[in-house]
Amino acid sequence: MGHERKRGKLEDLNALLRNRANERFSLVVGDTAPLAGVKYVITLDTDTERLVITPSEPLGTGTAELRITYRGRISDGLVGFYRSTYIEDGREVPIAVTQFEAPHARRAFPCWDEPEFKARFSLGLQVRSELFAVANGAEVSRTDVGDGWTEIRFAETIPISTYLVAWAIGRLEATDAVVVRDIPIRIVHRPGQGHLTSLALAAAAHAVAWYEDHFDIPFPGGKLDMVAVPDFAFWGRSRHRWAWVGSPA
Repeated sequence: MGHERKRGKLEDLNALLRNRANERFSLVVGDTAPLAGVKYVITLDTDTERLVITPSEPLGTGTAELRITYRGRISDGLVGFYRSTYIEDGREVPIAVTQFEAPHARRAFPCWDEPEFKARFSLGLQVRSELFAVANGAEVSRTDVGDGWTEIRFAETIPISTYLVAWAIGRLEATDAVVVRDIPIRIVHRPGQGHLTSLALAAAAHAVAWYEDHFDIPFPGGKLDMVAVPDFAFWGRSRHRWAWVGSPA
């Protein structure tokens, strides 16, 4: 289950939760104008991939906060919020990762899923306490919510398009950070593979410094994590790859 908060003009949102039996949306609004006391009809059009929110009456002017509560399943495909696996001691170990480029964030949460629209994202994940989780922003808090679950909150991003939002959850580990010009860089990997990360760390450290010098602008982020994802789809191909998950804190 997730929660999406939107401020500003009420418009159509992109949404595509493939499992029709598992589509659940509800709407919560504040008690201030222009949304106070207004009822809504929520319609999911899977042909146009739009979640349409229709108020029962014309809205007044002003700024309000719109909260959408929704429920979905982790996909078995290679787009959206999906399930990947690796083999350890002869058994399959699942991890949950994202691939939103270009129009697939809508498979995970309702959003204006077009590159021209940008927003600041404040992500929070509730995960089993024994699992590792990483997202765009640096981790800012960790709270035990009981029954073996932990809520992890991450720093807000700079304005980014939805296809750049990313997170990964699973039995994973992170290297010690290499700090380049105040930017901590880590490799997130499956357990026992830390000895294979030195080349990736060195390449990332060199790239951050080189690009800062070349473009004469600082790296636009509070940290850089690169995540080893066992299977990933890009331009119709499935392959091993190193995926970066980095964004300003």
